[in-house]
Amino acid sequence: MAVADLEAHLTQYHHNRRLIALLPASHPDWMVTVAFYCCIHLIDAVLAREGYQPVDHKSRNRAIANSNRLAFIAKLYDPLYQLPRKVRYMAAPLEWVPFDRIGPIVLGRYLYPIEKSAFRLLGRPEIHELIDLPTEI
Repeated sequence: MAVADLEAHLTQYHHNRRLIALLPASHPDWMVTVAFYCCIHLIDAVLAREGYQPVDHKSRNRAIANSNRLAFIAKLYDPLYQLPRKVRYMAAPLEWVPFDRIGPIVLGRYLYPIEKSAFRLLGRPEIHELIDLPTEI
């Protein structure tokens, strides 16, 4: 295990997570994208613990799909992998993910469960507060 890589991924995860609450409600497309990158760094931390460092999305996706330990995360990761691609590359991202869906769907259905599972796999008792999203668009 490359402890330095694991810790670097956790540091970047925390950095990205703090950013979500700082983004304005008018930019839910970027909230989705940052939540996705939070998950990437958590997954990469788990993979680093197992001695594997993916070099791109394709190798990460393959590692997730081929790991029984990541089966729960895999179910949640794929929709979260697809959603930022839609909001980044398609016109009218607010139609794909309106702000009122960020808390219950992007964070509640995907990010928070992935966090819980990843920290359990890492053997770390980290418990995070809910992200305090802005209240106005």
